[in-house]
Amino acid sequence: MKTILILAVIGGFIGYITNAVAVYLLFRPYEKVGPFQGLIPRRKAELAASLGRTIENELINLDGIITNVVDELDLEKVKQEVAAKLSKALKEELPAIVPPALIDSLVNKYIERRGDELFQDLIHSLSQNTSNLQVVSRHVEQKILELDLARVEELVYEVARTQLQFIIWLGGVLGFIIGVIQGLLVIYVL
Repeated sequence: MKTILILAVIGGFIGYITNAVAVYLLFRPYEKVGPFQGLIPRRKAELAASLGRTIENELINLDGIITNVVDELDLEKVKQEVAAKLSKALKEELPAIVPPALIDSLVNKYIERRGDELFQDLIHSLSQNTSNLQVVSRHVEQKILELDLARVEELVYEVARTQLQFIIWLGGVLGFIIGVIQGLLVIYVL
């Protein structure tokens, strides 16, 4: 029985330490030391690109974002602002003989009559432009590349601390079980 307990404790210790080292080596060393470098530091650029593509292809729906932004806007207020800016621009460009009140009246009537249609066309055009998503993807990728590796490690631990601890402890439990099996084999088979 003493042999089984000793082998179980040794196996548990080895399993725990092995998994703790494996989790540690996900991030460390940050810089290459001989042939060794942590998995995440070594593959940071690939991870950043992959995350950017995932966000672009699977997480972000540009049409949905634009729709949500538009839903949050007071469309009437936006139309008034566009009309005011358009009137101002036309007053600066047209000859002074054109009465400013006429410009205001024509712009306001046009926006009132066609404004909703114009904004819907603009929204549709923006949502069809997939290069906007590529900008988001590249921005995410760049931001990840700019992150300090210690901060990346900290972020991963914030999100997955429980799971990483579970992996470490699971190594100890599995090692303990293997130690018990080894002890039983030593006593009863050999």
